[in-house]
Amino acid sequence: MRAARVASSYGARVAIAEEHKVGGTCVIRGCVPKKLLVYGAHFAEDLDDAAMFGWDVPEKRFDWAVLRDNVLSEVGRLEGAYTETLTNHDVTIFKERATLIGSNSVRLASGKTITAEKILIATGARPLMPELPGIEHAISSNETFHLEKLPKRIIIAGGGYIANEFAGYSISSEAM
Repeated sequence: MRAARVASSYGARVAIAEEHKVGGTCVIRGCVPKKLLVYGAHFAEDLDDAAMFGWDVPEKRFDWAVLRDNVLSEVGRLEGAYTETLTNHDVTIFKERATLIGSNSVRLASGKTITAEKILIATGARPLMPELPGIEHAISSNETFHLEKLPKRIIIAGGGYIANEFAGYSISSEAM
């Protein structure tokens, strides 16, 4: 994102190919939505603490669908802001996957070939789903933000940034 904006501000013709949503792994499927879930998870403790400081907290009830939908709405808003910023900087956005096919060219999923003097590759990240017995019951962090119901228990496998961040929050069953 930043490289595209800066290059454009220096007069370069710039394009981005994005197969999912504009904004990158952190903004769309990682850090930002995860942080919003962390904020939501901490309110259960905050409400308990508030009662100790004289606040009347008669009912503590959590609604996963409200939190999930608000997180997705914020991610959508951020994608719109990033798209608008790129558009305002005359960056062309191809909403499809691009594959490097030479030192100065990429092929879009549609079959179109794009050539350029310089190509910056920013791949983002994808969750690794190893071939293990029972893996068909697993989901990656990408699907977590779209669950119909909040699971009662989870196991987090992996040691990457997103796995560690997910391990840092939980919503107490008392709040549900």
